[in-house]
Amino acid sequence: MLSHSYAAFPPLQPPPGEHNPPIGIPKPVPVFEEPSHLGKTILWIAFAVFATTTVVNGLHATRLNKRRRTFHFLVGIILTVTTLSYLALATNFGAFYVPESHRHLVAPKHPPLRAIYIGRFVEWFITLPLTGFTLGLLTGLPWLDIAFGVLSIVGFILSGLLSGFQSNAVGVWFFFIISVLFYLAVVHVFGIRGFKVSRIQSDDVRVLYGPLTTLVLLTWATYAVVFALGTKSKIISFDFELVLYAIIDLAAKAAFSLWLILQHSQIIDEYAAALLPDSWVDPSGISYNPISTNEEGAQA
Repeated sequence: MLSHSYAAFPPLQPPPGEHNPPIGIPKPVPVFEEPSHLGKTILWIAFAVFATTTVVNGLHATRLNKRRRTFHFLVGIILTVTTLSYLALATNFGAFYVPESHRHLVAPKHPPLRAIYIGRFVEWFITLPLTGFTLGLLTGLPWLDIAFGVLSIVGFILSGLLSGFQSNAVGVWFFFIISVLFYLAVVHVFGIRGFKVSRIQSDDVRVLYGPLTTLVLLTWATYAVVFALGTKSKIISFDFELVLYAIIDLAAKAAFSLWLILQHSQIIDEYAAALLPDSWVDPSGISYNPISTNEEGAQA
């Protein structure tokens, strides 16, 4: 049994001639901006909604002839990639932390670190160009216009990604302005040009293309607004940014997909380019038999 009290032990003193104590002072702990419990719950809810929508799309496709599943195939890719993206977000997979010194007039010595999910941008690089391609196919845009629109979408996403990884205000807003210019090019192709082309198609095409394109272009513009308010200027909280992104994704992908596939049968009857070739869906229908061909030629 110990008979000495703690007071019997003198406090540790630094060695003579040294100004620092032997036990190092801990450095400032970096501040990480990550989703809270509420934010992760929202991500899991969005994942469940997209997974359900993906299943609904697959079940609806089985009711149609294989040649008429073009739009189901396209939106199926969009929904599947978005579902996997939200699964990665909910599990905090692929998060990069970028210092936020550009939000201060004088850069702090230890700026907070904000999580930027690379998986979200990978998903955008796949789903947004596919959405643009789907709209171009829907209205019957020339292939050159569709290619230019898809490349503009890629530039819109890439410049936004570069803007998010800048550590100074000049770089942030420079790439943000470039992103806006690419967005205007997208509006020109799928908005102005697409609406003009839809007028020469059937009424079903025109009536469906107009609201769908308006929905897509408005949600894409909202992406940039939320990115500016959250990642760039930090006007809104991290969780609120996640909520807004989830709402935008549900409108731009889930609602867009369901709206399109439920009305697509009328469009496919009018627009033959949306029909898949027989060789794509029914390999048994390809009559390639060199032996019989040679025999027929010999008989002739």
